[in-house]
Amino acid sequence: MILTEDGLLKISASRLKAWTSCPQKWAATYIEERPFCPTPAMAFGSALHRALEVHHRAQWLGHESGILLDAFTESLDSSDAEVSSKEREKMIGQATGLLSLYLERFSDEEVHAAELMLKAPVIDPETGEDLGELTGIIDLVTADGRLVDLKTGARAPSSLQAVLQNQVQLDCYRYLVQETSDVYIRTGEIRSLIRTKEPKVEVTELPSRPFDAFIDLVRRYKRAVEELEVYPRPGFLCSSSCPAIDACEAHHGLIGVAS
Repeated sequence: MILTEDGLLKISASRLKAWTSCPQKWAATYIEERPFCPTPAMAFGSALHRALEVHHRAQWLGHESGILLDAFTESLDSSDAEVSSKEREKMIGQATGLLSLYLERFSDEEVHAAELMLKAPVIDPETGEDLGELTGIIDLVTADGRLVDLKTGARAPSSLQAVLQNQVQLDCYRYLVQETSDVYIRTGEIRSLIRTKEPKVEVTELPSRPFDAFIDLVRRYKRAVEELEVYPRPGFLCSSSCPAIDACEAHHGLIGVAS
C-alpha cells in the first residue's frame, strides 16, 4: 500500500531508503507486498532491539527493566528465521555481552521518550503542497536533546558510513519530533552494537542540519511514485532475502542459473 485511507502518500524512513537503494525492491515491498525472508542476523538485531526497547521504556516510565536477556530470547525464539541451537547459544552469549556493555555506558541517562510512534504531514515550504504523511517509530529521545537510533552489525561503521546509511532516517525522525512537539533535537546519534569477539558499542553523532535535502528527497520520491518508476539498482547489499530477488534475477537474465 502506497497511499493512506485518505489518499495521501505514505512516507517513512524505510520507504525512502528502499526507494533510494533500489526502486525494484521498493515496489516488491510496498506495492506487491512481498515479505522479506528473515536471516539469523536480522533475528538477532530485532531481538536485541526488543531488549533495549524494554530497558528504555522502563527508564522513561520510572520502572524496573527486569531481565533484558529474557526479552531477547523471547523475541529471538518467536522469529521466523531459521536459527540452529548452536547459533542460538552463540547469539545469547553475544547479546549478554552487548547488553552488559550498553547498560554500563548508558544506564544513568535521562530518557525523554522511547519507542515513540509519530505521524505528521510533510509540507513543501516553497509551494505549500502536502507531499504526504510521514510516520516513524523513534527508538529514543534523551532529556538533553539527543535523538538516538540503535543498530546492530558484525563490524563497526566508519563515521562516513554511519552518516550515509542513516542520515535519511534521522532527518525523518527529527522532522516528526519538530512537527509534533516543542522538543529541541540538538543532535542525532547512532549507537551501533557490534557482534565481534570483544563486543563493542560505537557512537556516531550526526549534527542536525536544515531540512532542505530531506524535503527535496520527498519531492523526488513523490514524483517517482506517481510515475511508477520501477527498475532494479543492484548494490553490494543485494541478497536472496530481498523480496525483489526474482524480478531482479529476471532483469539480469539469471532466472534458472544456480546461485
